[in-house]
Amino acid sequence: MLALTTPSFWNRSVENEWFVRTARRLLHERSVAGSLDGKVGNGLTQLARNHPAASVRLRALWTMHAVGLLTDDVATQTLKDADEHVRAWTIQLLTDDRKVSPALLQEFVRLAKNDPSPVVRLYLAAAIQRVPGVNIASSAGGEGGFSENDRVSIRGTSPSLTQTMINGHAVSTG
Repeated sequence: MLALTTPSFWNRSVENEWFVRTARRLLHERSVAGSLDGKVGNGLTQLARNHPAASVRLRALWTMHAVGLLTDDVATQTLKDADEHVRAWTIQLLTDDRKVSPALLQEFVRLAKNDPSPVVRLYLAAAIQRVPGVNIASSAGGEGGFSENDRVSIRGTSPSLTQTMINGHAVSTG
């Protein structure tokens, strides 16, 4: 079973997605049955953090999520990954269960402010809607995003506490 999480297995399987999907399925089945070896987490963590190929880092991240081993520590590091898709998928996986730690929410804020990738910003925009405590009210009837009457607020706070910035300038939220 440990062989499924060794770099040699993942290096050989880069060309063949079937091997990776089968390994992910087997590890998930063992996780559900409670027979997952404790060393599996270490192997997957090393792959997610250090493998030179972004595709392997992504596959390790997906597998960690599938078997319930995606920790805040690993997520904090993968949110700083050089590859935009690794960062974006980390956001997606963290918000799937609607439970995001305050420390990771701070990382989301950092990414929203500083990340140059439109892919990461898109995943953040989609993910924030799944985070408890955030309301997004849109009056836009169709596609195309926000209109003038749309509101983003945090449940339990006064609307006057929400500040809207456009290009670094505060605007009235009326």
